[in-house]
Amino acid sequence: GTFSYPAAVELTFADGAMTAAGHVAEYAGFGLYVQNCADASSFEGVRFKIKGDPPMGKLSFALQTNQNEWATGLKGSCLAPDAQRYVNCVHPSAPITVTADFTTVEVKWADLKAGKPATAATTDGSDVIGLQFILPWVEKGTPYDTSVTIDDVEFIGMGAGTGGAGGAGNEPMAGAGGAQ
Repeated sequence: GTFSYPAAVELTFADGAMTAAGHVAEYAGFGLYVQNCADASSFEGVRFKIKGDPPMGKLSFALQTNQNEWATGLKGSCLAPDAQRYVNCVHPSAPITVTADFTTVEVKWADLKAGKPATAATTDGSDVIGLQFILPWVEKGTPYDTSVTIDDVEFIGMGAGTGGAGGAGNEPMAGAGGAQ
């Protein structure tokens, strides 16, 4: 499925691409989630096409993992008090550049850093629960309007891990059939 936050960031879909657009006046983002935890450790990372106009042409890509998700009883194994959930439960991420024209971006599991509380603050893709695109925001920052489009999301490269999902080659997040 898909998600966006806050309500000011709306998702639209056309020709298989997803666009997140809106007025950013606080922490905001969007992405794709999987119903259950997916083992993508047999892959090296994820690839997608992206275009848009975030400030300074940057945003962060985060791999949502079960070990870094705040425990709700349905998903997540990060145990932190509610008041500390966004401080102690952080998904590993990497900065990416976004231009006005579609650019293909590859993010390997090894590129993702700064997660908490995962061992070594990284991931091997073994417990994926979502792909998150985090729009730039600083406390007391200037609100801005933006539009970011993603397309052709797929797992890439066959890694040394085990597991991973199979699927049809042209389906987003399809697994082995879509990997190159």
